[in-house]
Parts: sequence; structure tokens; C-alpha cells
Amino acid sequence: MVYARTLAKEPENKTVYTGEIFDINRAGARIRLLENGAAAFIPGKLIVDNKERIECNADLGTISVDKALEYRLGDTLEVVLTEVNQETRSLVAKPTKEYAPLPQTEEETQS
Repeated sequence: MVYARTLAKEPENKTVYTGEIFDINRAGARIRLLENGAAAFIPGKLIVDNKERIECNADLGTISVDKALEYRLGDTLEVVLTEVNQETRSLVAKPTKEYAPLPQTEEETQS
């Protein structure tokens, strides 16, 4: 894959790309970068770092955060590459949109 070599320095550069979701599975989403056609994977944990808050539903083709629909097949979103692995020729991306942490409950703040 030429993309792995071409995009090797992009995680350092934090270049923002537009990705179109073409597959959703329980681990996350696969996207196509519109700028160059490269395919990348967005793991669910890079969307929101709490697996209780995210649901990736392959049957419905949706990703929900805090029970609210956030992404579906065909959606476009801004991403940055976080990892380019030249051995496996894989690209890992994360959305530029960040989700606020859940407010702590009184119980959690006292412990």
C-alpha cells in the first residue's frame, strides 16, 4: 500500500482529513479519506474512551455515543491519523470531534 509510505509522517503533522464511513463493526468504523482514497480504521476507543458510552452497531450501520446517534454509514467526518503502520500497511484515525467526560456522581467524587 503506497498510502502507508506516503502518509507515514501525517500523525506527527496532525493533518485533518475528511473521511467517509463505509463500514461499521462492533470494534469501530472503516473510512475512506476523501482527499486521497486511503482506507483507515477508527477504533471505538478513539471516538470516546469509555466503552460503556459507545455502541457500534454493524446491523444498523450506526455508532451511538451516550445513546445518541452520532455516525452512520455514508457520513463524512473530520479525522486525523494517529498511526501509520508500514508493516501491516494499516492506517488508524480518530475523529477531531471530542466528547465531554461524563459528570462524576457524588459517590465517585467522595471515593
